[in-house]
Amino acid sequence: MNVTNPFRPGFAAPPPVLAGRDDLVNDVITITSSAHQRFGAHRVLYGPRGVGKTVLVDRFADLGAQRKWGVVSVEVRRNGDLYGSLLAGFSAVGGLSQKVRKLVFDKASEWNERSQRLNLGVYRAEARRSRSFGDERGVHLHEVWMSVASEMAEHHRGLMVLIDEAQNAAADHLSMLGPVLQDLSRADLPNLVTFAGLMNLPRHLVENVSYAERLLQVRLGHLDTAATAHAIAVPARDAGKSFDEDALQFVVAATGGYPFFVQLYAYHSFEVSHGARISLADVRDGAQLAQRSLEDGMFRTRWESLPHTERQFLRLMATSANAIGIARIADIASAAGTATQQWSVIRARLIGRGVIEPAAHGELRCSQPGFLGYVAKRSDGDEGANAGEPSSAAADQPRAS
Repeated sequence: MNVTNPFRPGFAAPPPVLAGRDDLVNDVITITSSAHQRFGAHRVLYGPRGVGKTVLVDRFADLGAQRKWGVVSVEVRRNGDLYGSLLAGFSAVGGLSQKVRKLVFDKASEWNERSQRLNLGVYRAEARRSRSFGDERGVHLHEVWMSVASEMAEHHRGLMVLIDEAQNAAADHLSMLGPVLQDLSRADLPNLVTFAGLMNLPRHLVENVSYAERLLQVRLGHLDTAATAHAIAVPARDAGKSFDEDALQFVVAATGGYPFFVQLYAYHSFEVSHGARISLADVRDGAQLAQRSLEDGMFRTRWESLPHTERQFLRLMATSANAIGIARIADIASAAGTATQQWSVIRARLIGRGVIEPAAHGELRCSQPGFLGYVAKRSDGDEGANAGEPSSAAADQPRAS
């Protein structure tokens, strides 16, 4: 039986069925279908990597485009230029008058010329020293954003601005957005602003954007059992195959509802199966292939990208965790023979990377199911002799994950 495998185990790859996110998608459908109404909607989507933040951002952009909204979608790279990216995005919005298009073009051209003369790192140092320089950019961005939003509203269209990987945005760039968000709300224009990023994003926004504490914050996590089963069974059925009930339950449990794993495990189960039914034996074989793929690829790459002290912390976490992979911060410190405060910076860095996340007050877990088990199996001895004491942050700068 030769059928196309419907599952897509790749980061940011849209799944065949976007299960478990219906409320968020329907909310955007309602907003973008009502551009004649005057209101704004600002929100923050945050969570670990692999839970579908970028997929949702792309879905929002598609919905906006379908309803003829102006859509500006940017992804912030490390040390990236959020200000320039937004100006470029506004330049690409269709249906603007010649007057507004000239305004956007002039500001974007001015910034491109300026940024070519200045190294970005030098520019940021200058921006910190010169308040007037930062204020000038903020005024320009405010003028462009409000002009485009107002013109969209005049034509019964809304404006959607989507900022993915927003945790990478520099503080001086984020600080320009507060006045824009406030005035968009005051002007009662049809608009949608969405920030998406890792677990540290809400704090990063609150520290640097006035009004950010009033944004709607949505934490994206693992899918529940029903949504996980739906995301597996429906695409397979549509492709001409069906999971036996015990096979479906096995895959649902194996993935833990982590969206990337849902696609990965289902993909391998589909690949090894023969005929119209996917059996328990098939999914067991598929799970072995999926696990091997993780350990040889994503888990190994993530582990090897981490500096020494962060590996130390994860080893301690692995030895302190309970049967479901949750470790108490106090137990981690006790296993190391240190105070909990000595690991606070390293813990924050791992949360910022999306490697671990709070499970409850005083408790942590790995963001990706199975990674802590992989850590526990590592025996390459790269932690050195002083595994109980974190080295100084100055001697152990984090590398890009």
